[in-house]
Amino acid sequence: MAEFDPLEYYSFSDKQRDTSITKQSYGPIRLIHQASATKLTECKVVPSEDKTPIIDILDLPTISSKPPYEVLTTIFKLLALDVQTNFGPGVIESEILPVQKILNKKNVQKDQFSFSLSWLQNHHFGVGKSSETFAGLYYWSRVISKNSMINYLTNIVSSDLSYMDNEKQRNELMEQAAKLIGENSGRTARAGFVRTIIVPGFEKEEIKIKEPAMTGDNIGMKTWGSSLIMAEKIVNNAKELLKEPILELGSGTGLTGIICRKLGFKKVLSTDLPTIVPNLKANFVLNGLESDLSSCKVLDWSNFSGFRSENPNCMFSTIILSDPIYSDEHPTWICNVLKEFLVRDDPQSRVIIEIPLRSLFEKTRENFWILLEAMGLIETTVEENEGYDDFGEYKFLFKVYKWGKYTRD
Repeated sequence: MAEFDPLEYYSFSDKQRDTSITKQSYGPIRLIHQASATKLTECKVVPSEDKTPIIDILDLPTISSKPPYEVLTTIFKLLALDVQTNFGPGVIESEILPVQKILNKKNVQKDQFSFSLSWLQNHHFGVGKSSETFAGLYYWSRVISKNSMINYLTNIVSSDLSYMDNEKQRNELMEQAAKLIGENSGRTARAGFVRTIIVPGFEKEEIKIKEPAMTGDNIGMKTWGSSLIMAEKIVNNAKELLKEPILELGSGTGLTGIICRKLGFKKVLSTDLPTIVPNLKANFVLNGLESDLSSCKVLDWSNFSGFRSENPNCMFSTIILSDPIYSDEHPTWICNVLKEFLVRDDPQSRVIIEIPLRSLFEKTRENFWILLEAMGLIETTVEENEGYDDFGEYKFLFKVYKWGKYTRD
């Protein structure tokens, strides 16, 4: 079940289409906090209770006890999210890590940890019961009530830590606390970060994706679950699905286009709106594709005359779309782009689409399928997928369209 999704504001209830579909599961898309793993496996949220110390929010130091900088920064580091990788339910290692491994992982110095533990024990806070209990904050942060965590952190921020003399340390702690509040308030409240993507079938290389904070209507700055499923399909069926030259519409953060290039495809254009393309280019640089920046271009579906004038002879054998429908205008706009840029005299030209089944866009999706068929494209592949993005679990449809009996205009 999906949680709040900024694109789920417009929903009707989903109906089954009268078509035979192949069901494939892509969920939960596995989440590995240390992206060094080569095999993606679903793990338990926390190790068993008999091995993990039970900690309550009341076991943490109160602001009235005036915890020193070393104590608070150690707690904040242990509570912080690990590197965000893929999507799905939070998971951690299937075995309890030794204390030192946790400290190394969270960049906590041993002497700082020892000082903090001693202070907590001297002030009789439960989290200081043992080194294992204190380091266990690393696990505990994943199961504690988000509201309890936010309330605790808000009390610290509202205090302004006025008892501390060192302004630099106060400011650092305030920034750490504010970041933790954002991490525990959901994706829409979270500050910008770099997500590590491990595409099943392409585990040899991690893809780094920069995602700015979600503000206003910049939904193209986020990696949506459909793009990860599309990337996995391309990795495992590249020869069958892709034929150059390739055009990606609504590239967003660039995951699919980056994967195409990593697989050796050279004639690929990744396109999006003017506000999105700078971050798209930044992600190409982040993944060592500086030489491909010229292939990141602006293409506005509602008015593509500028793109056409800059690329007067460009036609494409494959056009890729991931999660393209979140407005009633989109089906018409997209079909206009397809008519303009999809090679017409080749029966192997294709459009590949991965789309989430958001309930309030059912009628818009149905209109999209109707318009595709009306322009002479026929559905050659349809699969139902299950997967995740930051807002929960979804069902997706994957489709491939090719020209049927096409009459030139």
